Amino acid sequence: MAPRIRPLILFVWFIPLWLTAGCAKGRSVANDPPAKPSIVVSVPPYLSVVKAIAGGTVDVRTATPPGFDPHSEEITPNRTALLHTCRLWIGIGEPYEARILASLKGATPPFGILRLNQTVSLLPYPAEVDPDDRSRESVPPLDLHFWMSPELLIRHAKEIAKALITLFAEHAETYRRNLTFYLSQIEALDAVCRAKLMNHKGANVIVSHPFLGYFCREYELKQLAVEGEGKEVRIRGLIDLLTRADETGVACVLITPGHNDRGARRIAKMLHRHPVLIDPLAEDPLHTIRQVTDAVTHAK
Repeated sequence: MAPRIRPLILFVWFIPLWLTAGCAKGRSVANDPPAKPSIVVSVPPYLSVVKAIAGGTVDVRTATPPGFDPHSEEITPNRTALLHTCRLWIGIGEPYEARILASLKGATPPFGILRLNQTVSLLPYPAEVDPDDRSRESVPPLDLHFWMSPELLIRHAKEIAKALITLFAEHAETYRRNLTFYLSQIEALDAVCRAKLMNHKGANVIVSHPFLGYFCREYELKQLAVEGEGKEVRIRGLIDLLTRADETGVACVLITPGHNDRGARRIAKMLHRHPVLIDPLAEDPLHTIRQVTDAVTHAK
């Protein structure tokens, strides 16, 4: 008789444990905080801007993975899927952006769109330094690295704050307070950069990829690109570049990850300079601006 009773006893003993576990699980789900609204940015530098203003009120991600070249690559379907649940898309005008927005179902995307490139008078990329290269288009492409300008970064921080306040009015005071603090950081950095670069006006900065158009305009420097539109210049182009650079001197040679830097390294060697690695797509544009300023003023 005992062997028949034991399974029943075990079953009865198990029921309350199962019910307890189920109830505990139910309480956990019920008490979970609601998911934060999602913000998606086109390139990493604007991650830190959104984080600085929104704090922990949103979940912000970038559509482009590490090492991605937004000028020439396409994002994967997994990254595109981020847009299906986001509340705000912040773009800069890269070609891939129009294609992924067009790929979404429906005529109107189910989220807000902030196109930062439409708030800027865009600069063209510098002309090729190789006079033998006839493959350039009649209209040069536009420079979209406008976060390298503190002045434009201030403008864009204000635009982002305005968009966030429109979407999430309940956090308006937090956003305004955070914006004020972030703007003070940019202004302080700008003051430091101006003081350091005051005696370097007109100096040449040689770059492996032209990302300094707005920085150089703001601080009265000259950008000389060894690469244009993804193509490295030839020997004659390098000679022409060095001739122009010799007029006012070379402040530094900068190379960027993901781009052909052979020409820039060759020039650095000829000038007895150490090339400095700068990532214009790093998440913190304030740090990148500081890095470039230090490279110009402390070049050896």
